[in-house]
Amino acid sequence: MLLLTMVAACASNAPSRTLKAENKRLRNELADMRSQQTETDAKLKALHAQLAQLDQVAKDKDIELAKLRTENSASWRELAEAVPDRQQPTSAHDLGRAAVPSSIWERKGKLTMAEWEQIRLHAYFTDRILRRSPLLSELAPVAAADHERIDGSGYPRNVPASMIGRSARLLAAADVYHALTEPRPQRPALAPDAAANVLRTESRPGKLDHEAVAAVLEAAGHGRARIATAYPAGLTDREVQVLRLVARGQPTKQIALALSISARTAQHHVIHIYEKIGVSSRAAAALFAVENGLLGDRS
Repeated sequence: MLLLTMVAACASNAPSRTLKAENKRLRNELADMRSQQTETDAKLKALHAQLAQLDQVAKDKDIELAKLRTENSASWRELAEAVPDRQQPTSAHDLGRAAVPSSIWERKGKLTMAEWEQIRLHAYFTDRILRRSPLLSELAPVAAADHERIDGSGYPRNVPASMIGRSARLLAAADVYHALTEPRPQRPALAPDAAANVLRTESRPGKLDHEAVAAVLEAAGHGRARIATAYPAGLTDREVQVLRLVARGQPTKQIALALSISARTAQHHVIHIYEKIGVSSRAAAALFAVENGLLGDRS
């Protein structure tokens, strides 16, 4: 009888122990979930703060670029491509900044090679973000190209001049001017005249488009000064004019007629051009003109 009583007592306690163990397990899981939620909330809060900061940076830049994109600047209107009001690449060209840690943007000292590579990638991320939106995908080619340069030294794709459109060239010049005239963690803001001198210097070796630079500086109140152009291979203005006609398949007599020079002079120009750029055929000369953006077609 005593044995049966003990067995019955143990049987009645078994469900209680199982429930306690299950209850403990559930409490532990709940505590883990709360901990994870707290961590997630903290990350979201930090991300929200970063995005808010980047949004303010973008708004400030848009305000400055809007000042440059003034209706009083005929040069800006002539150079800018017709883009609907809802599709302004100036408002989207730095979306990729959100993919780079704010600690890098705020670094006061010299950036490491790895950090600099992360910054260079922000233009690539801008392209990726915009292309995922049916409404904004058309902006991607221009908005992601504001750090490309005419001589192919830009980023993220190091494209040649022939692949940089007119709007991208204009946006690049405006972005550089704005960046120079605002303070950065590693340097103070440049005075407008000093920033203008930097743009003029950047246009001479062919990094920035000289017409775009002239338009931006005029819109910023620096006047419409003619910026001397340094063409590749030491070509002169006249030689570039001849090269453009050669690239378009014009014979020597037609070149002479178009430029109001003698056929002999035109032939001498062609010979000198071939020597300077290191080619021996019209096809190679045309390719050189295209690769260096000398055809004047910037649509």
